[in-house]
Amino acid sequence: MFRPRVLLAFSSVVSVLFVVACLVGWYAIGDVRSQFTGLQVGTLVLFVVWIVGLMMAMALSVVVVEESRLVVRNGVVTRRYAFSDIRAVRYREGDSWAYLELHETGTAGEHLRRQCLAIQRVDGARSQADAARLRDLIRARR
Repeated sequence: MFRPRVLLAFSSVVSVLFVVACLVGWYAIGDVRSQFTGLQVGTLVLFVVWIVGLMMAMALSVVVVEESRLVVRNGVVTRRYAFSDIRAVRYREGDSWAYLELHETGTAGEHLRRQCLAIQRVDGARSQADAARLRDLIRARR
């Protein structure tokens, strides 16, 4: 299983700080709180949950190598690929994250590429090793 480490740590810390800042702000406005309706408070809470949820969804992206397929969860979207559908794992210098290059082609004849947010450049040398290990695991299962 591959997972982004730095993004997970960053998103966790920022989420906690964001929630604490919202709570401090809420209590700092004092008497103004009584002027909020239930719907307004609910909307504010919904925004906080939405922002934290999006951050954590991206941070919890994962690539799982199963016996017969590769499962890639980027944020809230999960895709499953047969190993035979994967042409290559690309992780070039300057890429922010690794890509799966598929045998399937687009309208211009180019091979389709799918992001693997679980392997990110911000993780440094570990990300290079993860991309190489993912390549090896896919080759071994073809």
